[in-house]
Amino acid sequence: MSELKGTLHQFPFSILGSLTHFDLSLNSFFGPIPPEIGLVIKLVYLDFSTNQFSGVIPPTIVEEAFS
Repeated sequence: MSELKGTLHQFPFSILGSLTHFDLSLNSFFGPIPPEIGLVIKLVYLDFSTNQFSGVIPPTIVEEAFS
């Protein structure tokens, strides 16, 4: 457990276009998951489990997964 804390509202998703695996599990992130995560177009694995995110899953994640 790395115990990172905070929100992802200013995370630079736009520079991570080639990222394929993104694991932020077992931390203390909170707030909504930003829709900009859809900019990570090569993403095949995403794990945000065991955090305190709120709100809905951005449609950009689902749209990219099934396109």
